[in-house]
Amino acid sequence: MSSNSMKKFDNLEFRQLTVEDFDQVLDLDRSSFASSEPLNQMLHAPYIVEIHTPRLMAFLKQSASVGVFDKVTNHLVGFVLNSVEGPLDWEKKYALMHKMGRLDFTRALSMVKTEKRNLLNHFQFKKILDIVKFTICPGYRRLGLGTQLISRCSEIALKFECDAVCVLASSYFTQSICEKLNYNTFSEVDYAEYVEPETGLKLFTVVMSNSDRYECTLSAEALAKAVDELNEPEDNASRLLMIDQLRDAFINQDSGLELIRSDDAFILRFLRARKFDQERALKMLTNYHKQRVEFTEVFKKVDDPASLRPLFESGSFMALRGKALNGSSVLIGRPGKMKKTVFYDFIACVVVSMEKLLEDDEEVQVHGVTVIEDLFYSGLDLVKQIGPFLARRFLGLLQDAMPVRIKSVNIVNESKIFDAVFAIVRPFMKEKMKRRFEVHGSVFDSLHKKIDPSILPHDFGGTGSELDEKMIEEWTSSVLEEDTAL
Repeated sequence: MSSNSMKKFDNLEFRQLTVEDFDQVLDLDRSSFASSEPLNQMLHAPYIVEIHTPRLMAFLKQSASVGVFDKVTNHLVGFVLNSVEGPLDWEKKYALMHKMGRLDFTRALSMVKTEKRNLLNHFQFKKILDIVKFTICPGYRRLGLGTQLISRCSEIALKFECDAVCVLASSYFTQSICEKLNYNTFSEVDYAEYVEPETGLKLFTVVMSNSDRYECTLSAEALAKAVDELNEPEDNASRLLMIDQLRDAFINQDSGLELIRSDDAFILRFLRARKFDQERALKMLTNYHKQRVEFTEVFKKVDDPASLRPLFESGSFMALRGKALNGSSVLIGRPGKMKKTVFYDFIACVVVSMEKLLEDDEEVQVHGVTVIEDLFYSGLDLVKQIGPFLARRFLGLLQDAMPVRIKSVNIVNESKIFDAVFAIVRPFMKEKMKRRFEVHGSVFDSLHKKIDPSILPHDFGGTGSELDEKMIEEWTSSVLEEDTAL
């Protein structure tokens, strides 16, 4: 181990776990419960109370488990829980689980037991060290503790004269560590296809195989920016672990909300938008789902983008083809471009457009968006719709729920009534948004310091493509996901 790696563990102590550590082991085990892992989906209260808790104590009594403690607080921050087992031990354990478990859970356990029995028979092992569980406290992850804990199991196996170390690696994170430590894969279980024999129903509801997991497509430049500015892990195993943490935190909270999407790419947006701060990312993810339930005037249109066709075809909201000087995508809003515009519908266009960019180009999550609001077309009919109630809801959606980094908002061609509108909106703007808000009028020199004139249309003092019918049609077809090929 390098000196730099050793420094990471200066304030940590690895030591054998005993029954005196039971309370800390139980607390950390419960706090790190991952509901999305296959077998965990089937656990229920009687099992947790009557079987799982006594099992933890039994494992600790074997003196084959290791914990890592913070030297300053003496708190347990990670552990690997092991059991020295042979064929008879397995039969007793699974018989007890079968007695207490639901039918679907015990059928799944029998699948695992069969794999272990095959392992013994194939290699003629008499005794193995079974890694039952290992976990790391969230604040201590990405230090290499998981690898350190698993690597120490080989020494423990020798101490107890075990023939091998065995682990059921059901999570991507565990699999990546075992691969790094050159563990051999004896067999693979396809959870997604495992069914209850009598009914033919799938047992596991949320299962991701390795091929389903997120793989980074960021350019080297964008990844470096994400690591430097957003605290994004550079290695994918750590990134996936944080995605799993956020997903599980949302599922396990008592909010009454249901994830609209559970895939890695969707969850990752919220981590990036909140610089991989789990608590802040969870709050934004929750706010997003609350907005979908409560802001029905907007999200009923977001879920039916075809209903927004007239607004998009009028050129009221669209993206430019190029990027701003800071690498962000450029969105242009022209509220009032379509006569009798309903402002709720205009907000829906904003949401649909931002989500389209986030979906199509991963780097938008890192570089963010630059917004131009052209108020040339905004008249009294539109302005009358914007009161404090709507302003608060709109700003709350943009600032606290949408997983997009808004790098700047640029107002151009504003009329005399703008001051009255801004007086309504400003109280609901956070300080960061106020700093990124700039009014340019009809002189665009300051706008050109953010966006090169070569990608701006003539209307904004640029030499780029005009916001003509072709560009409007392309963007409309894109957000409505239509095939424009001839």
